[in-house]
Amino acid sequence: MSYRLIRKRMAACFVAFASILAFIGLFAPAPQAYASSISALNRKGVILVSRDPWNQSSAFTAALGHSGIVYSTSQIVESVASGVKYGDNNWESVRNKMTAVSVYSTTAAQDAAAADWARARIGKPYNYDFYNMNTRNSFYCSQLIWAAYYDQYGVDLNTSAYDVFMYGARLSAIAPTELISSPDTFTIYSKG
Repeated sequence: MSYRLIRKRMAACFVAFASILAFIGLFAPAPQAYASSISALNRKGVILVSRDPWNQSSAFTAALGHSGIVYSTSQIVESVASGVKYGDNNWESVRNKMTAVSVYSTTAAQDAAAADWARARIGKPYNYDFYNMNTRNSFYCSQLIWAAYYDQYGVDLNTSAYDVFMYGARLSAIAPTELISSPDTFTIYSKG
């Protein structure tokens, strides 16, 4: 059994165990863990994923999504075609389909540090080599968020959904929608 599979199963067991304890009143999760209101979208380090197409011909974006990380009540950090930059923290009002998630194993302070890590990459170019997740010279949107958590805390938000095997090697890519489907994240807000 692979290390990744063991970790995912352990995380799923922990979540189930915490849910049982919460049900019988022995464990109260941190308030940030279950904040499900619009106000949660302003917490630094919350991961945003949208499935809205960038334009009408962008079926790719609708299928895989776009992602950013909340930096402040007014700004997110995201990677777009022009590279890593600030964006407006207005997704709830301008996007038809969006989800906000948080990471089970991190604190609010660690989430904020992940946003700071992403912010420090502003100005880096866009990474068009989606199967080169390990570069830190350029970033695509979900790779930026994955790297912020992976490099600092060892939390691997990638799933195997878009991994491929080629020439005897496994190549990994992370789509924005994997940030939602990862067993290491939970939804705190959803629209559409």
